[in-house]
Parts: sequence; C-alpha cells; structure tokens
Amino acid sequence: MSKVLIGYFSKTGSTKEIAERIGANLAKKGVESDVLELEKIKNIENYSSVILGAPINGMKHVPEFIKFIEENKTALDGKVKGLFTVAYIYYDGRSLWRSFINKSITKIEKLINPKNSIVFAGRIDKKMPAFANLLFGVKSDLPLNLINHAEIDRWCEGI
Repeated sequence: MSKVLIGYFSKTGSTKEIAERIGANLAKKGVESDVLELEKIKNIENYSSVILGAPINGMKHVPEFIKFIEENKTALDGKVKGLFTVAYIYYDGRSLWRSFINKSITKIEKLINPKNSIVFAGRIDKKMPAFANLLFGVKSDLPLNLINHAEIDRWCEGI
C-alpha cells in the first residue's frame, strides 16, 4: 500500500490549514497520508509520494522550505506529486510582485520537478497599512482570509 507525505512549513497557519485539507481530500479517496511540518519529517523513503507546501514571504519561498528541499533533494527525486505555494497577494496584488513570486516557484520546481504545482491564496491576521496596500496594489477592503477550500478540493482531484 502506498502512503503520501504532505510536508509543509507554515508561519501563520494558512499553509498548515491547506495541507490538512489536502490530507482530508486524500483520505476521502482512500489514500493514506501523513500531514507533517517539515521539521518533523524523519524519513522520506517511507513514502511512495510527496506533496510539499510553503508560504511566500518577501516575494519568495521562506528560507526554511528552501533549506529542506536542498537537504533532501536526493530523497525527493521522483517522488514529488505536488507543490503548493501560499501567497496572500498573488492574485490580487500587482503583477510585478507576482513575477517575483513566479521566479521563486520556478526555482523550486527546477529542484524538485513536481507533477503538479499551484498557488493558493492565503490569510493574514490584520489589515495591511495603507502604504502596503498602495505598494502591493491590494484594495484596502480585501478580506483577510482568501483561502478557497473549493479550489483546494479541485486541485486534489488531479493529484
């Protein structure tokens, strides 16, 4: 029987929530999985496939995620079914910032060659200051929580 590892790094809880949702979707399909924070992953070889997720901070993947991938590149080779990136401003912010985020995604994709890759909108805990709204091109009335469970569920149908 195959078992899927869903590994994630989360700063504010958005990525954890999405990882758990992916695990629940796999369970509905009868697929056994472990949903683990990156720091709790001990042996990738115990899994037939891997799904990895991390947030964007500073227009690139968090350093902890990049470090994990670099340290486990050999073990991940050929096992990565999916990559999900979480970025609050990806869809609603300026295209300039999206291009920086895309560069980070491309870098990660080249390292782990995922079969599927997607960006999910995330959540922030408090409204951004007016200057940040202007800088990022985000409307001041944008909801704090942009996580779309239906979008996650649709993505899981293909993994």
